[in-house]
Amino acid sequence: MATEHLSSFDGICAKHDVTKIKTIGDSYMAVAFGYSGRRRARAPPRPVNKPDSTRHAERSRGTANSE
Repeated sequence: MATEHLSSFDGICAKHDVTKIKTIGDSYMAVAFGYSGRRRARAPPRPVNKPDSTRHAERSRGTANSE
């Protein structure tokens, strides 16, 4: 189950151009930088959409609201 959650967060990080630093037990450490060369053709960088990770956590607990 932990592997499934970490893989999901890896996907969220990739979607928002966030770099995973490491995992320690059940903690996930990541950082978003102000600019990444991979974003040149797109709009300026934006903050990570925190609700993505929140929705994942709610789904895994079975507490997600229907939208």
